[in-house]
Amino acid sequence: MNIEKGMYVRTTYGYINKLIEFENNYNVKFPSKFLYLIPRKNSLEVPYPIDKESIKSASKNLIDLIEVGDLVNGCTVYGFETWKDNIKRVRISGTQYLKNEEIEDILIHEIIKERKFEVVKASDI
Repeated sequence: MNIEKGMYVRTTYGYINKLIEFENNYNVKFPSKFLYLIPRKNSLEVPYPIDKESIKSASKNLIDLIEVGDLVNGCTVYGFETWKDNIKRVRISGTQYLKNEEIEDILIHEIIKERKFEVVKASDI
């Protein structure tokens, strides 16, 4: 996988971040964007190192890293479509779509599943 500065990456830890610099052959630094529900327009750019083996996928377009089941702008992702204008969109409802620049926050499905809880009756505990 070819990874370049400025690309977005999805990590095996379940985060989507933008690569801001390579530290050396083994570490890369990311700003703390797209962690849980932190909006990208308001997030702090605090770099932290991560090894290349932790990168699941990479792309210059954020939308390419989103998967079905993720939450984008608080809505579940149901699929993707590319329209006649050749712009890929993420489908968040039957008729609502978002383009790359309309994505403000992402909660990825691995984190949702990991933190999932269920309500049970007190008598069942």
